[in-house]
Amino acid sequence: SSPESPPPPPAVVELLGALVASSVRTSSSASAQYAAATELDVGEAVKESRTRRTVPPAVAQPAVCMQYAVAHRLDDALAEVHRAVTTPPVPLNPFPCALRVIRARATAAEVPSVRQ
Repeated sequence: SSPESPPPPPAVVELLGALVASSVRTSSSASAQYAAATELDVGEAVKESRTRRTVPPAVAQPAVCMQYAVAHRLDDALAEVHRAVTTPPVPLNPFPCALRVIRARATAAEVPSVRQ
């Protein structure tokens, strides 16, 4: 079996955590939930989850955030960042490399793909 990759540096994890947190916006307006595909009214989504009884109330908010992360493929983005900063030659400063991947993912998410 191949050796496991080391975990990403804590600074990279913190940076990505901040990006995830800033991408999940809470809003007081229920109509803002559907304003854009990348915006989420966490409070309203938690209420809807409790009303529909899709998850236990104790984990409603983390479940909503996790569903958002999965739907927007943040797990794939984190894996790509991890590969970019740990694949030889390993960059001395991982931040430019990590930001390049994050910016490319953000651009791909905002620019609709052209299908022919």
